[in-house]
Amino acid sequence: MLKNLKEDNIDNIMKLWKSEFTKSTKLLKNEILVDIYTKVRNKFINNLESTVIYTEDEEIDAFISINGSGEIWSIAVKPNIRREGIGTILLENSKQKHKKLSTKVPSHNKNALMFFYKNGFKKVDEITEENTNETKYLLEWNKEEKKKINLIYFDEDIDKNLINKESKIEFKCINVRQLLKNEQIEKNEINNIKVYMELRKKIEDIINSEKILLYINYDNHYNFLDEQIKEIAKIKKVKLEVIICEPFTIEGTKKIGNIKQIEETYKDYKIYKIDCSLDINQNISLNQIFTKRNEILIQKIEEIAKNM
Repeated sequence: MLKNLKEDNIDNIMKLWKSEFTKSTKLLKNEILVDIYTKVRNKFINNLESTVIYTEDEEIDAFISINGSGEIWSIAVKPNIRREGIGTILLENSKQKHKKLSTKVPSHNKNALMFFYKNGFKKVDEITEENTNETKYLLEWNKEEKKKINLIYFDEDIDKNLINKESKIEFKCINVRQLLKNEQIEKNEINNIKVYMELRKKIEDIINSEKILLYINYDNHYNFLDEQIKEIAKIKKVKLEVIICEPFTIEGTKKIGNIKQIEETYKDYKIYKIDCSLDINQNISLNQIFTKRNEILIQKIEEIAKNM
């Protein structure tokens, strides 16, 4: 049962707090421990309404305490009921009351870090405590934050300098051309098992969210990767959608043929064909044309992502 902490529960909650604190902290002199204990006890008294306890048979088996700024400054679950989801229940209850939560976890406490990561927290900073010289990770959870969509593209086909840092899309580039060049392999001759496995590992690492956009530049279509991408997406049960850019009229029938090949390969997936054509001013340079084209491409990719 979840309920708010009351003052007559203070001694019981402090017993649990002390037990967990002494396990996770280096040995302290007795007078220092007493001083910390007193400060923490007063802090609980001042945060009765924002401390939630989990009880069974009137025993306090777990608790979470959050200050006014949404920081989880103390959380504990008795060892004998860990892995039963009690900590997650406490967190979910807190998420219903707060739009944003944060906490500091010692970098060496792998179990606590995994617990918070599993419950949607992300590392945003590292802090070194002045008194103890201990490194802690600052973790945050934000209710408003939507899951990011990963976009795969190849060979710097999208200018990363034009990408908005606040974008909800994770732009993930695989530099296939450089890898093939290093191994002296022709573009569409993939008979090197080392390169095949390296590329597959890169793709598996990138396809790690529920929604994946795949942008294919018809000039850099590596058809030997198509089946890998589709297979990994199917295994991981992700929503895969494909983006291709309409060629300029002057770019000829070969590139139109490349696009038709891509469309045929991904015919079972939703395909977006983006028109990045623009009015050409006589005073605009070739570099400016491609920069503008990239800006249009990124803008339209963002629009697609909003509707996924």
